[in-house]
Amino acid sequence: MAAQPDQAPAVPLRVIDGEGNVAGEIEDVIQRLQDELSGAERDVRKWRVMCANLERDADAEAEEDPLWPVAKRVFAHWQKQCRHEKAVWNRERFEEIRPYLKKFGEEMCCRAVDGIAFDPFVTERKNGTKKRHDGWHLIFGKAEKFEECCNKAPRSEPAVAEQATPDLRIV
Repeated sequence: MAAQPDQAPAVPLRVIDGEGNVAGEIEDVIQRLQDELSGAERDVRKWRVMCANLERDADAEAEEDPLWPVAKRVFAHWQKQCRHEKAVWNRERFEEIRPYLKKFGEEMCCRAVDGIAFDPFVTERKNGTKKRHDGWHLIFGKAEKFEECCNKAPRSEPAVAEQATPDLRIV
């Protein structure tokens, strides 16, 4: 016959805080923490809704800006020149180009796009393929990069100079 251990009476478990004080019985502490967690989750859901509403407001405000259609034209030009047809127009891209449109105008922004399309930074991957670095953020991220892109654009002769060239023929 095997000996059976004596059944000890159930001792309530207590939680001790960092200072050595009894914070309460474990069931009460667990319940309090679950209540705090559900309250925190409710607050997070509320903040998510507020942030989503602010995002919608910011998107609507950006679309009402008079520079929005100009920026979309420059974006379409970038998509075509740099072969990024699947890129998506959004408010973040508008916010990147807005200061440049205000300061330099549409023509210079298109010139910067032409510059990076003409002479992008190219790296070679391990498999031997080439990677062109001609992203939107590279053009409109920093002022010095914008100027560099403008300076890379191929220069076209003005139309007046072409007309002024005499037609020389040997008779």
